[in-house]
Amino acid sequence: MIRTGYRPARHILVPPGNVVVRESTDLLAIEIPELARAMRYILNNADRPFSVRDVLKEVPISRRYMECRFRKLFGRTPLQQIHLAHIERAKTLLEDRDLTITEIAVLSGLRDNPTFFRLFKRLMKCTPGQYRKRILQR
Repeated sequence: MIRTGYRPARHILVPPGNVVVRESTDLLAIEIPELARAMRYILNNADRPFSVRDVLKEVPISRRYMECRFRKLFGRTPLQQIHLAHIERAKTLLEDRDLTITEIAVLSGLRDNPTFFRLFKRLMKCTPGQYRKRILQR
């Protein structure tokens, strides 16, 4: 367009894809070191089942303090953040056509299909299959 001056009659909109987090860009700008450790633990373990109690074993702070700080800083509870991490992992895995939904549920750290479906639908407003179909149509 710069060289020729040609402008298409209409704009072509390309929907965004998933953001791929690289280790070099995975910096948590959280001023409270314990919360940064807690968030890092959640993000690094999204591929396996774990609970808030497991995070507290890794980061020795009170549950109440962590709950209050998470709500204030992130607008959600630690459990909601754990669920979000599992679903973000699932979204990435859904781009792989070779994996079944059941395999994705397990690889996303969720124990069973009903839990996975319920959580995915609640957070994404669609089923994993619908999400996969939409993402692969791009």
